[in-house]
Amino acid sequence: MANTYFDLTGVLVLDKVTPVIEAVFGPYELDGKHPGNGEAYIANLAESSNCIWESILDNLGELAGDLGVATTDHDGNEVETVSGMLKILAPHFNAVEDADLDRLTEDDCFNLDETADLTSLFVIAKAFDDGHGLKAIKAEGGWHCDRPLLFQFGGCGDYVGVHFSTHIDSHTASSFGEHVEQAIGNGQHDVVAQMIGERINILLSGIKNSDAREDVRRKLESTMESNEQEYVGWIYTCPDSTKKIPPVLSLHRLDNQHGWIERPMLAQKAG
Repeated sequence: MANTYFDLTGVLVLDKVTPVIEAVFGPYELDGKHPGNGEAYIANLAESSNCIWESILDNLGELAGDLGVATTDHDGNEVETVSGMLKILAPHFNAVEDADLDRLTEDDCFNLDETADLTSLFVIAKAFDDGHGLKAIKAEGGWHCDRPLLFQFGGCGDYVGVHFSTHIDSHTASSFGEHVEQAIGNGQHDVVAQMIGERINILLSGIKNSDAREDVRRKLESTMESNEQEYVGWIYTCPDSTKKIPPVLSLHRLDNQHGWIERPMLAQKAG
């Protein structure tokens, strides 16, 4: 019988390691001194780590005790769920109205014997900022097997940031390539377009601000439409229409330091 393992290493990008960071990421083999320069080591190792929600709950309970926050509910019963502990700690960190934390506690997807995912831990740490200044998580993981079996040695990469998050794994890459290859071979170009569109939508969904996401979507559509046309200039329009400033036309793309609305002038397609 073959045994398959998964190991992950990565870093927290932050200002400093604080009690909140130690509580939230302690089970991830946290090392605040390595590699340094604003980064702290984390890992989830198959044979030594215990990165499950139960460990996070225990750590949050200890943090609450250190902060003098009671870990009992209104009836005096000890809180035994991650959601309950987060709600108890939220007032101390002025995070009662934190939208991301609210969604996390409402979903209540904290199975105590399952691995605590980095995205959720990022949300918790950001809501309970005690000066750590957490900016991002960068991590890479890989599967390995004690026998050279097929497709047991994949890998994945994660980036969790304030504005954007993404996850990419090797299985998705090979499966996606195979399906696109088959569809093109069968002349199903509409299917290929749909599959590529779905991948683009997955990437776009990683943009957390809805306004920024839709702006990127519009610019992407414009870029796709204009790729086959020649640029003959650029039009810059002041975003404040009340100033009644006429548009500026330029033969070259400007650095646009003032944040004007930028639109390319394209040569008309030959009829």
